[in-house]
Amino acid sequence: MQKKIQGNLFCFLLFLWCCSHTYGQSTLPYFTFNQPDTKEFLYLESATMILVDSTGSLGKDEILLPANRDRFIPFDNWLLKLENRCPGWRNLDCPVYWIVTNLQNGLDYPKDFFYAIGYLYSDEQTSWVQRGNGEEEVYRAGFHVPLSQLQAEIQDACRIHNRLRAYFHFELEGQERVLVLSRLQHTSSDWLHLSPRIGTNKSMSAEVKRYYPEQWRSIFIQGGLWIIILFYLFSFVLNRRLEFLFFIGYNLCMMITFLYLGDLHSFFFPEQPKVIFIIFNLAVALIPFTYAGFLYLFLNVPEHLPRLKRYFILMMGLSLAVGAGIMVHTWLSNEWFKVLLFVDKFLIFSLFPLVVFIVEALRNWQEEFRYFLLASGFLLVGGLCYTLLNAFGDSELGDVIIQFAVFGEMLAFASGLGYKGRQRDYERARLESIDQVKTRLYTNITHEFRTPLTVILGMLDNIKGYENVRGIIRRNGLSLLRMVNQLLDLSKIDAGSAKLELVHGDVVAYLKYLTASFDSMAATKNIQIQFRANPQGIEMAFDEVKLQHVIYNLLSNAIKFTPAGGVIQVVVAAESLKNQPYLNFSVQDNGTGIAAEELPHIFDRYF
Repeated sequence: MQKKIQGNLFCFLLFLWCCSHTYGQSTLPYFTFNQPDTKEFLYLESATMILVDSTGSLGKDEILLPANRDRFIPFDNWLLKLENRCPGWRNLDCPVYWIVTNLQNGLDYPKDFFYAIGYLYSDEQTSWVQRGNGEEEVYRAGFHVPLSQLQAEIQDACRIHNRLRAYFHFELEGQERVLVLSRLQHTSSDWLHLSPRIGTNKSMSAEVKRYYPEQWRSIFIQGGLWIIILFYLFSFVLNRRLEFLFFIGYNLCMMITFLYLGDLHSFFFPEQPKVIFIIFNLAVALIPFTYAGFLYLFLNVPEHLPRLKRYFILMMGLSLAVGAGIMVHTWLSNEWFKVLLFVDKFLIFSLFPLVVFIVEALRNWQEEFRYFLLASGFLLVGGLCYTLLNAFGDSELGDVIIQFAVFGEMLAFASGLGYKGRQRDYERARLESIDQVKTRLYTNITHEFRTPLTVILGMLDNIKGYENVRGIIRRNGLSLLRMVNQLLDLSKIDAGSAKLELVHGDVVAYLKYLTASFDSMAATKNIQIQFRANPQGIEMAFDEVKLQHVIYNLLSNAIKFTPAGGVIQVVVAAESLKNQPYLNFSVQDNGTGIAAEELPHIFDRYF
């Protein structure tokens, strides 16, 4: 509590005038409090008047001068009267309001009171409690006031109430009369709800306790969402699946949204309450982006729902654009409540494409779509209940239902991701089993091929004459034997039993020898093979057979796809990577090349 004693005669006379003179056309009576056991807040409209300060230039002392007293209007039907005094108030043309209330403690003993004027996030409020002995106390309240600047008696209540009301606390002696003057600044929205009330410690305790069940339900939902987020964050680290990342983002956006719906957001950034609303508005705007991105991958839209692909992309782009606009507008303007109303409407609008997704999913049924339909059922039923209950005035029950509905949606999607994971594991095990069968089959076949080939090549030495025929048979037999050996090597690689047979020597000389063996083949197509090395000799350990397989594969393909008169370059160089020496050799040609869309498949078998 901040007290300021003004003992001059002028202030004392001014207070007596305020308490005894008229405001406008009506005498302002006192509200006498005489219900010590009440647990309700009592309304003060009969003892309260309001003045609209359209310029915001009036000060405290000026507002109580006789020249301004006719500008006060009684508080009953104040909104209708406000339309006449300030027609543009909904456009924030009247940012400042002055409220004056006469109070009396009708009890014979001192009593603590809690006084509130604004409801639903009054921006900033300064109140003066003027006593008959000339003392004056100043209090601050309102949404934009840091929590540490509020009275200690109301900080916990403001945190639990999420600053829904601008409270302050003071004490009155028995039968004491005071005048309460408040300056209310409101520039964040056209939703102005003034409801002057007064209560006691019992009233405040009852009001705070009313929020406990809803907050504990929200804490339960928040805990469940955090478990899902942490589980899939760990899964994403292990598997690097993008759909996990979008699912985490969708859960985060919903979790931040529920901080507001569950009356928990005032526990975050208490010194900068505007920040949580910036985060909240951004989270709501990004819900369609994370939701559409997750569904795009979860439903495998390009393969199963190709007609909807452009709608998903449009939805994600629109959500990002709205999010960027919200960030810019919220930082540059105080109208955060208008942004809040806008993102609520945008979120409701973004639910309409969900019906189209459901229809398309039913038309193109896949097994995993059942989880999407179950999750969509939770979301649609919860959203419908939330909308109807808010329309009929039961917003608290609507908030509870939508939170549990979304939590059910998340569990359905999590079950779907688990199902897809099990399907991937089953398919992977099935393919590995098939691959093992094929590997054993290839190994057996190649062993059966190699025996007769070896016999054929051995019998060639016993045949006399027919040199050309023998040469052709030998060349093709050796080529076929080499391919059989490669198949055997491939089976060893698949089995993990392949070993390097290293020799130490000049790798440049060996590569040059291998390249020269293709000169005759290249000459038949008038293709020139150029060999360049830097340096000219490189001593290192290498596997002759495996290096031979690599060079044969590259050069044979280069000759095959290079047109007549072309050039093939074999470039060998010694380089360094992370302070480690390594050999870099490449085969380049001016042939047709490989199409860009086929490049990802060049290491696939049988491509």
